Amino acid sequence: MATTTKKKPAAKKKPAAKKPASKPVKTEKYGDLKLGLPKWKPVHARISAICAALPDTSEVMAWGHPNWKVGKGAKARMFASWGAGEDMASMGVMTDPFERKVLLEDERITVAKYVGHKGWISFRMDDPRKIDWELVERLLKTSYAVISGQIPS
Repeated sequence: MATTTKKKPAAKKKPAAKKPASKPVKTEKYGDLKLGLPKWKPVHARISAICAALPDTSEVMAWGHPNWKVGKGAKARMFASWGAGEDMASMGVMTDPFERKVLLEDERITVAKYVGHKGWISFRMDDPRKIDWELVERLLKTSYAVISGQIPS
């Protein structure tokens, strides 16, 4: 008695995965974190250094990008957020309520999505070589002061 063997149908090939638009930037702190193009890595480092110089701060990952908090444990509150794409980066901070209207007259500054109604703004950076670092430092320090309770919100 002859036995017949059935041939299995050929396995279908899966389509090739799409390549990401930009390679993830390797950082010591976060591993393969997509911070945009490598041109933004020094900007992240400088913002991180400004925030780290403030008392009782920490840098954490949330929503896929770096954020800075003041305080410890469950009482820690975010005072700055940063992210970058291929063409621009932006930093989100809380503002002094007395200064907010004046800041929003600057074309680089807009009301932040989702949290703008709570006093947050976004500061857009188009070119890492042309960042106004005095303004960045002032915004970060003001946000820190508002969130930590040194300036009433």
